[in-house]
Amino acid sequence: MRNVLEAAASARVRRVVVTSSIAAVGVHGSEERPLTEADWNESPATPYAVAKTAAERLAWSIAEREGLDVVAVIPSTIIGPGFHRHTPVTTFFDVVLSGWLPFALPAETSYVDARDLADAQIAAYETESAHGRYIASGACYSLRELVGFIAQAAPGVRVPRVVLPIRLLPPLIAADWLANK
Repeated sequence: MRNVLEAAASARVRRVVVTSSIAAVGVHGSEERPLTEADWNESPATPYAVAKTAAERLAWSIAEREGLDVVAVIPSTIIGPGFHRHTPVTTFFDVVLSGWLPFALPAETSYVDARDLADAQIAAYETESAHGRYIASGACYSLRELVGFIAQAAPGVRVPRVVLPIRLLPPLIAADWLANK
Protein backbone atom coordinates (compact mmCIF):
# COMPACT_ATOMS: atom_id res chain seq x y z
CA MET A 1 0.00 0.00 0.00
CA ARG A 2 2.71 2.44 1.04
CA ASN A 3 4.80 1.87 -2.11
CA VAL A 4 1.83 2.20 -4.45
CA LEU A 5 0.55 5.41 -2.87
CA GLU A 6 3.98 7.02 -2.69
CA ALA A 7 4.64 6.10 -6.33
CA ALA A 8 1.22 7.53 -7.29
CA ALA A 9 2.04 10.77 -5.49
CA SER A 10 5.46 10.98 -7.22
CA ALA A 11 3.83 10.38 -10.61
CA ARG A 12 1.15 12.98 -9.84
CA VAL A 13 -1.65 10.49 -10.43
CA ARG A 14 -4.99 12.29 -10.50
CA ARG A 15 -6.71 9.98 -8.02
CA VAL A 16 -6.19 6.65 -6.29
CA VAL A 17 -9.17 4.46 -5.42
CA VAL A 18 -8.37 2.27 -2.44
CA THR A 19 -10.42 -0.87 -1.95
CA SER A 20 -10.83 -1.29 1.77
CA SER A 21 -13.22 -3.63 3.57
CA ILE A 22 -16.29 -3.41 5.75
CA ALA A 23 -13.97 -4.96 8.36
CA ALA A 24 -12.31 -1.52 8.62
CA VAL A 25 -15.68 0.01 9.51
CA GLY A 26 -16.67 -2.55 12.14
CA VAL A 27 -19.29 -5.13 12.90
CA HIS A 28 -21.32 -3.71 15.76
CA GLY A 29 -23.98 -1.67 14.01
CA SER A 30 -27.66 -1.96 14.81
CA GLU A 31 -30.98 -1.03 13.25
CA GLU A 32 -31.09 1.95 15.59
CA ARG A 33 -27.55 3.02 14.70
CA PRO A 34 -26.21 1.42 11.55
CA LEU A 35 -22.53 1.76 10.78
CA THR A 36 -21.58 4.44 8.26
CA GLU A 37 -18.51 5.63 6.42
CA ALA A 38 -17.69 7.78 9.46
CA ASP A 39 -17.16 4.69 11.62
CA TRP A 40 -13.85 2.90 12.14
CA ASN A 41 -13.24 -0.52 13.61
CA GLU A 42 -11.55 0.52 16.85
CA SER A 43 -11.11 -3.04 18.12
CA PRO A 44 -10.62 -5.39 15.18
CA ALA A 45 -10.84 -8.99 16.36
CA THR A 46 -9.36 -10.92 13.42
CA PRO A 47 -6.03 -10.63 11.58
CA TYR A 48 -7.97 -9.70 8.43
CA ALA A 49 -9.81 -6.86 10.18
CA VAL A 50 -6.57 -5.63 11.78
CA ALA A 51 -4.79 -5.62 8.41
CA LYS A 52 -7.61 -3.95 6.47
CA THR A 53 -8.13 -1.26 9.12
CA ALA A 54 -4.39 -0.54 9.34
CA ALA A 55 -4.02 -0.46 5.54
CA GLU A 56 -6.84 2.01 5.06
CA ARG A 57 -5.61 4.24 7.88
CA LEU A 58 -2.15 4.17 6.28
CA ALA A 59 -3.67 5.18 2.94
CA TRP A 60 -5.36 8.20 4.51
CA SER A 61 -2.15 9.16 6.32
CA ILE A 62 -0.08 9.03 3.13
CA ALA A 63 -2.80 10.87 1.19
CA GLU A 64 -2.72 13.72 3.70
CA ARG A 65 1.08 13.87 3.85
CA GLU A 66 1.54 13.71 0.05
CA GLY A 67 -1.51 15.75 -0.97
CA LEU A 68 -2.84 12.74 -2.86
CA ASP A 69 -6.50 12.51 -3.87
CA VAL A 70 -7.67 9.20 -2.38
CA VAL A 71 -11.18 7.78 -2.38
CA ALA A 72 -11.90 4.57 -0.46
CA VAL A 73 -14.51 2.07 -1.58
CA ILE A 74 -15.50 -0.20 1.28
CA PRO A 75 -17.17 -3.40 0.11
CA SER A 76 -19.22 -5.60 2.35
CA THR A 77 -19.02 -9.34 1.67
CA ILE A 78 -18.15 -9.79 -2.00
CA ILE A 79 -19.93 -12.50 -3.97
CA GLY A 80 -20.52 -13.11 -7.64
CA PRO A 81 -19.51 -15.19 -10.60
CA GLY A 82 -16.01 -16.04 -11.66
CA PHE A 83 -14.10 -16.48 -8.42
CA HIS A 84 -11.20 -18.85 -8.85
CA ARG A 85 -10.63 -20.01 -5.29
CA HIS A 86 -12.77 -19.99 -2.21
CA THR A 87 -12.60 -17.36 0.47
CA PRO A 88 -14.11 -17.96 3.93
CA VAL A 89 -17.31 -16.38 2.60
CA THR A 90 -17.64 -18.41 -0.58
CA THR A 91 -16.77 -21.57 1.34
CA PHE A 92 -20.08 -21.11 3.17
CA PHE A 93 -21.95 -21.35 -0.14
CA ASP A 94 -19.94 -24.41 -1.17
CA VAL A 95 -20.72 -26.13 2.16
CA VAL A 96 -24.45 -25.39 1.78
CA LEU A 97 -24.51 -26.54 -1.86
CA SER A 98 -22.76 -29.77 -0.89
CA GLY A 99 -25.58 -30.47 1.61
CA TRP A 100 -23.12 -30.69 4.50
CA LEU A 101 -24.37 -27.83 6.69
CA PRO A 102 -26.59 -29.34 9.43
CA PHE A 103 -27.96 -26.00 10.69
CA ALA A 104 -27.82 -22.30 9.91
CA LEU A 105 -25.81 -20.09 12.21
CA PRO A 106 -27.56 -17.21 14.00
CA ALA A 107 -25.79 -14.55 11.97
CA GLU A 108 -26.41 -12.08 9.21
CA THR A 109 -24.28 -10.13 6.82
CA SER A 110 -24.56 -7.84 3.84
CA TYR A 111 -23.33 -8.64 0.36
CA VAL A 112 -22.19 -6.82 -2.74
CA ASP A 113 -21.98 -8.39 -6.17
CA ALA A 114 -18.45 -8.18 -7.58
CA ARG A 115 -19.79 -6.48 -10.72
CA ASP A 116 -21.53 -3.79 -8.66
CA LEU A 117 -18.33 -3.29 -6.70
CA ALA A 118 -16.39 -2.81 -9.94
CA ASP A 119 -18.94 -0.19 -11.03
CA ALA A 120 -18.56 1.58 -7.67
CA GLN A 121 -14.78 1.65 -8.02
CA ILE A 122 -15.01 3.12 -11.52
CA ALA A 123 -17.52 5.72 -10.32
CA ALA A 124 -15.25 6.63 -7.41
CA TYR A 125 -12.44 7.29 -9.86
CA GLU A 126 -14.44 9.08 -12.55
CA THR A 127 -16.74 11.23 -10.39
CA GLU A 128 -14.85 14.45 -9.78
CA SER A 129 -16.84 15.30 -6.64
CA ALA A 130 -16.19 11.92 -5.00
CA HIS A 131 -14.20 12.18 -1.78
CA GLY A 132 -13.75 10.21 1.42
CA ARG A 133 -15.11 6.75 2.06
CA TYR A 134 -18.00 4.94 0.35
CA ILE A 135 -19.57 1.71 1.57
CA ALA A 136 -20.51 -0.59 -1.33
CA SER A 137 -23.15 -2.98 -0.09
CA GLY A 138 -26.48 -4.46 -0.90
CA ALA A 139 -29.10 -5.89 1.39
CA CYS A 140 -28.39 -7.61 4.68
CA TYR A 141 -29.52 -11.23 4.99
CA SER A 142 -29.57 -13.75 7.79
CA LEU A 143 -27.87 -17.03 7.03
CA ARG A 144 -31.30 -18.66 7.29
CA GLU A 145 -32.54 -16.38 4.49
CA LEU A 146 -29.48 -17.21 2.40
CA VAL A 147 -30.01 -20.95 2.65
CA GLY A 148 -33.65 -20.31 1.70
CA PHE A 149 -32.48 -18.51 -1.46
CA ILE A 150 -30.18 -21.43 -2.22
CA ALA A 151 -33.06 -23.90 -1.74
CA GLN A 152 -35.17 -21.91 -4.23
CA ALA A 153 -32.36 -21.72 -6.78
CA ALA A 154 -31.28 -25.35 -6.37
CA PRO A 155 -34.31 -27.38 -5.26
CA GLY A 156 -32.38 -30.66 -5.09
CA VAL A 157 -29.92 -29.35 -2.51
CA ARG A 158 -30.47 -30.34 1.10
CA VAL A 159 -30.33 -27.12 3.12
CA PRO A 160 -30.59 -26.66 6.87
CA ARG A 161 -34.04 -25.85 8.19
CA VAL A 162 -32.97 -25.11 11.77
CA VAL A 163 -31.07 -22.11 13.13
CA LEU A 164 -28.58 -22.95 15.85
CA PRO A 165 -29.65 -21.17 19.06
CA ILE A 166 -27.16 -18.40 19.92
CA ARG A 167 -26.54 -19.89 23.38
CA LEU A 168 -25.06 -23.00 21.74
CA LEU A 169 -22.55 -21.05 19.66
CA PRO A 170 -19.81 -20.57 22.34
CA PRO A 171 -19.59 -24.30 23.20
CA LEU A 172 -19.56 -25.15 19.50
CA ILE A 173 -16.72 -22.70 18.85
CA ALA A 174 -14.79 -24.14 21.82
CA ALA A 175 -15.32 -27.69 20.57
CA ASP A 176 -14.15 -26.71 17.08
CA TRP A 177 -11.05 -25.06 18.57
CA LEU A 178 -10.23 -28.17 20.63
CA ALA A 179 -10.78 -30.46 17.66
CA ASN A 180 -8.48 -28.39 15.44
CA LYS A 181 -5.84 -27.48 18.02
